[in-house]
Amino acid sequence: MLLTARACPVCESTDLRLFRAACRDRLHETPGTWDVLRCGACGIRFTDHRLPDEEMLVHYPAAYNVPAPERPIRESLAGRIIRGAAIWPYWLTYGNPDRLPAPFGNRRALDIGCGPGNDLRRLSARGWEAHGLDFNADVVQQARSRAPDAFVHHGTLDNFQASGRFAYIALHHALEHVRQPQNVLRRCHALLENGGVLSVSVPNIDSFEAHLFRTRWRGLDIPRHLVHFSRSTLARLVRQQGFRVTMVRPALFASSLSESVLLALPMGIKRRAFRSTRIRRALYYLAMFPACMSYVAGNHPVIELEATKALE
Repeated sequence: MLLTARACPVCESTDLRLFRAACRDRLHETPGTWDVLRCGACGIRFTDHRLPDEEMLVHYPAAYNVPAPERPIRESLAGRIIRGAAIWPYWLTYGNPDRLPAPFGNRRALDIGCGPGNDLRRLSARGWEAHGLDFNADVVQQARSRAPDAFVHHGTLDNFQASGRFAYIALHHALEHVRQPQNVLRRCHALLENGGVLSVSVPNIDSFEAHLFRTRWRGLDIPRHLVHFSRSTLARLVRQQGFRVTMVRPALFASSLSESVLLALPMGIKRRAFRSTRIRRALYYLAMFPACMSYVAGNHPVIELEATKALE
């Protein structure tokens, strides 16, 4: 069954133009092709994906939630040493890439689309009362195991029953997965206490990497990414929901480069490389320094934005 509406998911304009044609799932090779359209009115890009939500689940195999590389880099001594040496250009230009605010306000934090719980564990260790939300039941179990001090909820933001407001809400690599991101941002605004902070990170469709790798760019992630943001469209949308944008910078996300390189390889080589955690991790290490240098030069493949809720 197809959804009949074909308009911009943000402004509802029908002035649509083709941006990328016949894109397919380069990562998990689920069947089908999809076009990416550009709205002539607001400039947002979006996947012309008119399947209802329940039919979208087939495009989220269990392996989709496995981090890349699978073992977090910072959990190994070699990974911490290599990462620390490679990220100095980023640190000097943009500050600490792992910056996480100390608890403030009511000390309650919500991670929407929490995945296997890596950020939840960091929030708990920082002193937050951490809450996570994810629609995937298997991932929720992983998050509960990985972050035992956090409260992990199974479901979507639409059916999430909050017990109170939050001082900090994270939307890291989640907003691009929803059909109407403005509704999610509006709900976040309602869930935040006065003066609360919203942290958003999304792939940047206008980045150098996106233009270089085109349909093989890791950040495109067809068909799971439904809306594709640029720096300007994200900031404008956040402001329209009543937030004050306080910071925009590139996120440190070297796997955007390393995995785009893998996706650009011939099919047989790509499949073998993605099955090997060792190859993926080695390429990630190799990509760390050039990725950081590219951020300083203006390549921002992932946008990190923070905004505050004004006092009511």
